[in-house]
Amino acid sequence: LIPCSASPCLDIALTPFAVRGLYIPFNLLSRPEKIAELIDLVDRTELNAIVVDVKSDRGFLAYRSQVPLAVEMGVGGERKGWLSLKELLKLCRDKGIYTIARIVVFKDNPLAHARPEWAAKRADGTIWLDREGLGWGIPSRQEVQDYNIAIAREVAALGFDELQFDYICFPSDGDITAIVYDEKHTRATRTAAIRAFMERLAAELRPFGVFTSADVFGLTVWVAPDSDMGIGQRVKDIAPYVDYLCPMLYPATFESGNLGHANPVLQPYDVIYRSLLEAAKRVPATTRVRPWLQHYSPPDTTYGPEQYQAQRQAADDAGSCGWTFWNAGGKYNVKFFEGLEPYPAVSPPSITSAAPVTKAESSEAR
Repeated sequence: LIPCSASPCLDIALTPFAVRGLYIPFNLLSRPEKIAELIDLVDRTELNAIVVDVKSDRGFLAYRSQVPLAVEMGVGGERKGWLSLKELLKLCRDKGIYTIARIVVFKDNPLAHARPEWAAKRADGTIWLDREGLGWGIPSRQEVQDYNIAIAREVAALGFDELQFDYICFPSDGDITAIVYDEKHTRATRTAAIRAFMERLAAELRPFGVFTSADVFGLTVWVAPDSDMGIGQRVKDIAPYVDYLCPMLYPATFESGNLGHANPVLQPYDVIYRSLLEAAKRVPATTRVRPWLQHYSPPDTTYGPEQYQAQRQAADDAGSCGWTFWNAGGKYNVKFFEGLEPYPAVSPPSITSAAPVTKAESSEAR
């Protein structure tokens, strides 16, 4: 601590903290030895952070919740043989590793089945299921927002450095045209619901002093600024309420023709670099951009160190505030990270921005 006084004046140079992290999926907590390996990898390389599922894509919690609805649904609790979040946080603190708790919001199968009146439904009144067979809560329902805010407050008290929110949108995966809403469903109502949730969430978490971030689909930085792609997700309704905006810029999720490329997956540097330049134009000065990068091979294409390095370099050349690599199974090319050397400062190439992409992104995989 530096005491404040009228004199003398102190000039203090602060270096922004840039996350360089890996994603740890929920089920990997059942393998403490694997978690230990990943933490060791972070500790001995340039990596400095982990993102771990605390509320998973399936709606389960990695801790024992006291939220009444979570208790009723039986979605929380420590599991025998699993690494507890308390143990995980201690391991990371001992090594100075930055910890990020990922919380999946409106994609919530247990909630949809426990409270079907809060869920997206089909015309026959049955619960609508996405392409994974999972139900969703309706973001405009106050009760759905309340539940997720209650969970977020609990997680904020656990001791993570940052809370990261994912699936902040109306249903996005599957035949969303089959959903029948009980109330008016327009772009205006969708975006108002998401914006209201983000505003409430920010206010509720402010007393905890925890950093926050939000994941958004990659095309949100390319579509027209007012477009919500039919799912209520716009950068301008989310970015003002978090410290970091995290667009999921996986080249494999961009389709032929996007960014002017016949096959964007073969252009990892260009996809990341140009997308981040677009993202920077859409966020307020108080919000930093930190992308998710692809650490897996898409169908018919092999991704390896060359493609991983291209994405990493593009993120830094574009001035992003760090990056995190995504692999759904938590399987990473260890040799790639072990072989990384501090990269030299280079002047980013001059690239003319392509016309905005207008194709809806509801088919994009996480």
